[in-house]
Amino acid sequence: MPIASKSTVLVQLRPRSVPALPGAGTGAPPTGALCPSFQDELIREITINCAERGLLLLRVRDEIQMTLAAYQALYESSAAFSMRSALQAAQGKSDMETRIAELEKEKRELEQQVSEQKAKCEAIEKREKEKQRIEEKNHAEEVQFLKQLNQQLKCVSTGQTAKHRIQRVQPRLGPERPT
Repeated sequence: MPIASKSTVLVQLRPRSVPALPGAGTGAPPTGALCPSFQDELIREITINCAERGLLLLRVRDEIQMTLAAYQALYESSAAFSMRSALQAAQGKSDMETRIAELEKEKRELEQQVSEQKAKCEAIEKREKEKQRIEEKNHAEEVQFLKQLNQQLKCVSTGQTAKHRIQRVQPRLGPERPT
């Protein structure tokens, strides 16, 4: 059979209820190809004419169906995986946003505690400096007082010893006589 006659036979064999391939002439890949009953009828007709060619077409059809089934399963699996990944990423993102908010709140609280501790430290340092200044002033006043007291005691002590010496010397000499 010449090639032209085969294509006309194929078109004639196609049932009227089966439309032409979807996307024909648009460049879109065919989605359903030929309906399975039409494929079976075509392979049967070819097998009648040439048994080897018919068996090869059966093997090719079966391989194509298995390949398409594998691609379909792979597509569905990848679609499911991408949806799970997207959901996990969205969940992970919301978890991370929550964690970031918690950490920022904790950071603000810790910064507030640091500023409070610094203020307490400055107040304690100021109070201690004031205490030290007062203690130094009191110490200086006490030292000054003790120096003055010491000086007065020295004066009193030297005055008493001088008076005491005079009293010791006079009895030895005797009473003073008028001359």
